[in-house]
Amino acid sequence: MWFHGKYRGPGKRSRRMRGRDYSAAGYYFITFNTYRRQHLLGTIEEGVTMLNECGGILLSEWRRLDRTRSDVITDICAIMPNHFHGLLYLQPLNGCAPAMGTGDIDAFKCRAGTLGAVVAQLKSRVTKRIREIPGHEHMRVWQENYHDRIIRDRRDLLRIRRYIMRNPACFGKKKNRKRGI
Repeated sequence: MWFHGKYRGPGKRSRRMRGRDYSAAGYYFITFNTYRRQHLLGTIEEGVTMLNECGGILLSEWRRLDRTRSDVITDICAIMPNHFHGLLYLQPLNGCAPAMGTGDIDAFKCRAGTLGAVVAQLKSRVTKRIREIPGHEHMRVWQENYHDRIIRDRRDLLRIRRYIMRNPACFGKKKNRKRGI
């Protein structure tokens, strides 16, 4: 692998499912963390997330995604003090499904329709707007990368929606509990 050892560091592997086309239509559950898990996005009070200005920016950019991208339909999300959970439906960009690894320049251009491109755009827009807040100009907002889960069927979709809805009420509770996803 070309990136192995150069950008990810020695011994680190891609978190993406090998052989999966991340521009394929379907539901995806994404999670990403704030830098060093700082409580940057708000607080939890009696099981409810109370967003601060930074959390409000993330929510507005999440809602904006499906208005600005023809390949994304956003679903439910949960903004926690130090991380974000979101469920989205990705549809092929202009009917384009990239052939990864072919070296074809047209296939490369289509990568804009991948899940990674959507997450990168969301994190970038939020970072830019947070850095416009006085005192936040040079702030590192996000940890690198993100976690994703491919939703395989309706049962999985409903279970993930429940998990996201219940997440604020479980925030800060014992780490070794069953995660429910």
